Amino acid sequence: MTERHPAGPWRWAALYAVVVTSVSAAFYIVGNYRFDGLRMSFGRALAWQVAIYGLWAMSIPAIAYAGRRRRTRRESPANRWTAPLPGYLLACVVLVAVHSAAYAWVTWLVRPAGPDGRAQFASVAGELMMERFPINILLFWSIVGVLYAVDHARALQERERVAGAVAADLVRAQLHTLRAQLQPH
Repeated sequence: MTERHPAGPWRWAALYAVVVTSVSAAFYIVGNYRFDGLRMSFGRALAWQVAIYGLWAMSIPAIAYAGRRRRTRRESPANRWTAPLPGYLLACVVLVAVHSAAYAWVTWLVRPAGPDGRAQFASVAGELMMERFPINILLFWSIVGVLYAVDHARALQERERVAGAVAADLVRAQLHTLRAQLQPH
């Protein structure tokens, strides 16, 4: 039997999350959100949301790396939680800034031009970045939480596998002992 790569299902889950979130957000934007009184087309709203959430999905390996590079299995449980914090904090600052800037740029690109035309990017960038900043912090730490849950589930699965192997070895040893008792020579 071939062993499946453990990241395979998570890639599909991330893709599914990006698609569902993007489509849901696009429907919401088309129905309820207006820029300067102008509606946005569904295709434009969908492209906007796919760009934003797709960038977060592509950032997951970097976030995982930031937390795993300082964590080892031999550490105490408390230290396993605190050791990756400096890496996570640095990644949070960098990624939230990058994602906030990307949000500002993509939002500026997809906004329909009003009667006065499109505003200069520099004049709206700061406001758009600050608009998205708290949401990006929540997204970052939500991803960290999911990564911890995945790591915990994998560790639990590994412990169960080892415990099952130890139990099977114990049963084999007991059977060997019983056979030796029944056939002493």
